[in-house]
Amino acid sequence: MAGHTLQIAGWRIADTLFADRAVDLLWLGGIGTYVKASTEKHEDAGDRSNDNVRVDAADLAARVVGEGANLGFTQKARIEYALRAGALIPMRLTIRPALIRPIMKSI
Repeated sequence: MAGHTLQIAGWRIADTLFADRAVDLLWLGGIGTYVKASTEKHEDAGDRSNDNVRVDAADLAARVVGEGANLGFTQKARIEYALRAGALIPMRLTIRPALIRPIMKSI
């Protein structure tokens, strides 16, 4: 389809990638708060530019999340996701592969 551009709303991409499909690993890179706790409002995330793509931690279908984004989760969302048995690997650990291997083997 040379010369054609497909336009998809950001919220539709977020719903498909974050919540609709069970995936083994979701990598959040860049800047933005993309996951909030189900008890929080979008305003609580403090990132108005991503209100239309943010999902609740309770709806996140990924087994493991690599949080390379700057504040990809709110603190309450990290707790909610972890209590659902999700594994969250913060950015400070991603630079140490030896620390990640045991986490990945345990799931």
